[in-house]
Amino acid sequence: MKSNVSYKEIFDISFPMMLGSFSSALAAMADTMFMGSIGHAHMDATGFCGLFLFIISMIGWAFSKGIQILIAQFDGANKTGQIGTYFDTSLIILGTFGFLSFLVFKFFSAPILSLFISDPIVLQYCIEFSDMRSWSFLFVNLSYLMASFYTGLGKTKILILSTALTSLSNIGLNYLLALGNWGFPRLEVTGSALATNISDFLCLLVFVGSFWWNKHYISTYQLFKFKSITAAVASKITNISSPLIIQHFVSLGSWLVFFSWIESMGSKSLAASMIVKSIYMVISIPGFSLSSATNTIVGNLVGQKAIHQILPTIKKIILINFAIITVILIITFLLKDYWLLSFTQDREILDLSQQPLMLVIMAMFIFPFGNTFFQGVVSLGDTKKSLIIESLTLLVYMGYAYTVIKVLKLNLAWAWSTEFFYWIFLFLFSILYFRFSSWKKDLSMSE
Repeated sequence: MKSNVSYKEIFDISFPMMLGSFSSALAAMADTMFMGSIGHAHMDATGFCGLFLFIISMIGWAFSKGIQILIAQFDGANKTGQIGTYFDTSLIILGTFGFLSFLVFKFFSAPILSLFISDPIVLQYCIEFSDMRSWSFLFVNLSYLMASFYTGLGKTKILILSTALTSLSNIGLNYLLALGNWGFPRLEVTGSALATNISDFLCLLVFVGSFWWNKHYISTYQLFKFKSITAAVASKITNISSPLIIQHFVSLGSWLVFFSWIESMGSKSLAASMIVKSIYMVISIPGFSLSSATNTIVGNLVGQKAIHQILPTIKKIILINFAIITVILIITFLLKDYWLLSFTQDREILDLSQQPLMLVIMAMFIFPFGNTFFQGVVSLGDTKKSLIIESLTLLVYMGYAYTVIKVLKLNLAWAWSTEFFYWIFLFLFSILYFRFSSWKKDLSMSE
């Protein structure tokens, strides 16, 4: 990758991620629709518990994101031999973490979930869902690591195949196992969890197959050798990844608390919020895909010492992001009634969903600026500062959410207005970092 990054290069890296993420988000939305057709308690349980398990799995994802940044920097500096050492070390760490996560959620999900859920019916469905989903921790982190390897090198086309297969199989298996079609038993929430487990395992098989097919990656980057693993390597990985892990845990954990507060407003408010969350995940795909592209592109520029190109490149990514998200938001606004009806026919839930969805649509116009500048901070490798930025933003976010939901006891629309505060303050704090910190000097003096 040359230092003067073009719009085409940005798009070539991010577009496969968008397609892959889009198929993944459609699968998540289909899960919500399937559960909504059974009952809103099932939808509440799988939506809430799915978010809870997602938070834990994102620890592995955040760890892998640190590896992605390091791989991009090594690639930019032409230090290909170091990539395998860091990849192999991460493979051991993530495999161990996955096994420990499996043990915790297989045997202790009930007392953990009971801390967040008051409705006994929703809690029971959550426990059933978690018991089955816990098996995915044994392999999903390995998929994250392999995806980060390809993304860090800017070779993202494999993500289309892996996520498309995962998503399509998830939708098909949910249709068979959750709803009991074509002679299969109707397993409902357990069937939905089993379908997702099988799909996640297929994703891992795609990545394993890609390494077998592209054997030159193994030799070029010295993968799966397990020869140069040292405490120093593990320490460097931990130093860059641990702030990202804390950052994502705190960020998504705050969202979990947010939904637990909404659950206290009533089961239909929670059902409406789960619908809005599903749509939110779809329309934010370009932004999150381009943020991952930011990590690769800016990380590569850091490796090249092309410091003068970092801010112009971030601005190019924002321009692409804003153009795409504007088109998506216009389409979402025009089709919002059809989207909502595809989830439920319950008039009260539909009415509760309308205003929160409109607020999310408006907040998403700020999203490209806040998210991309923040990921620019992350991509520099200054993950401790990015953790501070995220923490300050969430302090404002949760303070406002607590005030409108628990103190003033305002309606669901006010609760979802928190999204404005999150993206505005993330943008503000990230801009302050680039304006006043010594990041250019720090990068020029680094090895």
